[in-house]
Amino acid sequence: INDLNATTVAELSMFSITGEVGTSGETTIDAGGYVFRGITANIQLRNGIYWTQPMDTYNIDRVELLRGPTAFLYGEGSAGGLMNQLTKVAEQRDSQKVNLISGSYHLRRAEFDLNRRVNDKVAVRMAVVKHVSDGFKNHIDRDFFAAYFTANYHPFKNTVLNVNFEYGNNNTTMGY
Repeated sequence: INDLNATTVAELSMFSITGEVGTSGETTIDAGGYVFRGITANIQLRNGIYWTQPMDTYNIDRVELLRGPTAFLYGEGSAGGLMNQLTKVAEQRDSQKVNLISGSYHLRRAEFDLNRRVNDKVAVRMAVVKHVSDGFKNHIDRDFFAAYFTANYHPFKNTVLNVNFEYGNNNTTMGY
């Protein structure tokens, strides 16, 4: 995700071998429209749970492409496949990252990711993003702000408890 500098899951899926982005102008990719093996998949998963909100990569660690019948293991899958996005988790090491993007059509994006180890059993992580841009067509723009917080607790050797909280405000016109 970092190497491609993809800011949405739709951009990321353009580099996928098994999937493609739906080309219908009536629906946005965030509302569904990934095509796996010729069959449209309208269901998106996030950490294995059905997710209906727009997808942005600021807090995504990796994306799993579940092809074919494997998608049915998650419940409502499609015959072609399914996309499961896994969010970032707090790690037992200190790290921070700032990503600033500027581009055509008034694109301005700032991402901040901070991970801290509190002690041997607790770690916390916070990610914040602000994205503002216009499109190459008239009346198409995106104004997106989101914050993500996760905490990781290791009470015993083989036990891990994760807590996630996310807030987002996405003002996007159709067709972005």
